[in-house]
Amino acid sequence: MYLSILVKYCLFLTFILGLSACKKYSADPDVYFISFNPVSLKETTNQNANDHNITDLWIYNNQQFIGVYALGSKVTMTYSTRPSKLTVFAGIKQNGISDTRVFYPFYEQLNLDTFAELGTHLQIPLIFNYKSQCTFTWTETFDELGTSMRKSDVSDAGYTLIHLDAYQGKSLECNLDSTKTIAQLESSAYFTLPINTSNVYLELQYQCTSELQVGLINTNGLEKEIMRLYPNNSWNKIYIALGNTINAEPKSAVYKIYFRSLRAIGSNPVRFRLDNIKLVHFS
Repeated sequence: MYLSILVKYCLFLTFILGLSACKKYSADPDVYFISFNPVSLKETTNQNANDHNITDLWIYNNQQFIGVYALGSKVTMTYSTRPSKLTVFAGIKQNGISDTRVFYPFYEQLNLDTFAELGTHLQIPLIFNYKSQCTFTWTETFDELGTSMRKSDVSDAGYTLIHLDAYQGKSLECNLDSTKTIAQLESSAYFTLPINTSNVYLELQYQCTSELQVGLINTNGLEKEIMRLYPNNSWNKIYIALGNTINAEPKSAVYKIYFRSLRAIGSNPVRFRLDNIKLVHFS
C-alpha cells in the first residue's frame, strides 16, 4: 500500500512539473534585442553647440507604444518575419527633475525599419536633429568676440570669460567674494516670445556653488522667477520650460532672461558658470 501511494505521489509531482515547464515555455515568446548606442545630436549652423542631455528614449513599434527606456538599456523586441517599424523620440528631464520626464518637442523623431534574426542583439546609433520649425531666439557660446550678456544694475559683481575649467571653448564665470552679496546677469536684449504655448525652453550648461535663480524680466522691470538650480560642481545640461511663467499674469510677450546668485554676509564665496545657452521655440 505504501509503495502504491509513493508511486501515485511521484506521478502527481511529475505532472505538476510538466505543467510548470509548459507554462514557462509558452510565456517566453521568441525575441531579439536592440541597444541604441551611441546617441548624439547633430549641429547646424544657427544652433551653435550640439551638446545634449537626452536621458530616455520613447519607443513605438508599428505605432504601438512599447515603453520609455533609459539611455543604454537593452530593449526586448518580439520576433517577427516582417520588419519592425520603430519610431523613437528623445526624452529629457524637464527642469532637471527626474519625475518630469518628457520627450523633447524640438528634436525630430527617428523612424527606423528594423529586422533581426531570432535571439540576436542589434547595436543601433541614433543621431537626432532639431525640427526645421524651431526658432533660436538667443544662442550664446561665449566663444565669439563680445557677448550677449550684461551685468544687471542691482549686481555687485560682473563676469569674466574663462578657458580653464570651461565647458567648451570659453565659458562665463561670475564670482561673489567676501565683499559682495548679489550677482545678477541678464541678456543684453529683450526677446519676443510666443504666448499661450508650453513649447518655449531655455537650454544651458551650468555650474554653481550656491542656488542659482533663473527668471524673466519684462519691459516694465517686473521679474518672474522660473526656477532655482541647486549647487552642482560638475557641468550640467538642463532644459528649462518657460511656458508656464510666460503665461502667468500679468502676461507679456517680451522679456529678458536673468541669472541671480546671493551670498549671505560672512559666508563663503559664491560662483556660477554658464555656457551654450539656447532660447528655443517653434516659429
